[in-house]
Amino acid sequence: MGCMLDLEIVKATLKKPIGPAIGFCCQYIFMPLCAFGLAKLFLANNVALQLGLFVTGCSPGGGGSNLWTYILGGNLHLSITMTFLSTLAAFAMMPFWTMTLGRLIFAEGHIVVPYRNIATLAGGLVVPLMIGLAIRRFFPKVATVLARALKPLAGLFICVIVGFGVYANLYMLQLLDGMVLLSATCLVLLGYTFGGMAAAIMRQSWPDALTIAVETGIQNTGIAIFILRVTLEQPEADINTVVPVAVAIMTPVPLFI
Repeated sequence: MGCMLDLEIVKATLKKPIGPAIGFCCQYIFMPLCAFGLAKLFLANNVALQLGLFVTGCSPGGGGSNLWTYILGGNLHLSITMTFLSTLAAFAMMPFWTMTLGRLIFAEGHIVVPYRNIATLAGGLVVPLMIGLAIRRFFPKVATVLARALKPLAGLFICVIVGFGVYANLYMLQLLDGMVLLSATCLVLLGYTFGGMAAAIMRQSWPDALTIAVETGIQNTGIAIFILRVTLEQPEADINTVVPVAVAIMTPVPLFI
């Protein structure tokens, strides 16, 4: 993706950060509150499952959002900018929510925020982009070829991710019940819907509105799974990761449709 990135457009986005600001509010205000409400509504009898949904709603945007944005014709520059800023904001926003609303769900325990993992995510986003930018700068013909190949490769990559994710978590599917699946589906759909509506209300262009919707609806469920595994004791930790797994499974469904 770095081969398609124009730093001047990124700078222009940061100078007038309306899109990133809308995305931040959707990602770190609406989604945590939405996840908290859905957890209390649908998972009232299971504290660990409530925590799983809430932590998922507090997580930064997932890297797959960049691929989906490109495939669906969104603003790739805005998507990459939002994903990076969302990951950086997670250092402050995840502790904020886990120490406030998180205490209303899991008062007796200590929710661990994986700062090292978040930093790794940020680095994992920046380094490939810098390599792509270097190719664009010094080998423009190679960058053009790679840019043309990006769309089919992105589609293939998403299919592989979805297929592998489902296969790797087949045993989790046996633990899915109606309420877990319903709460996960609602979180995903409400994220896409609210992100798109907020962007439309703020008079963003269609590519930007699509991008904000995708960035809001796609959560980094890997972060949520890690938090659950280090916060809860076994076997509850393994059992209750079913919630972020359910969210991950349901995330691409509306986008495929």
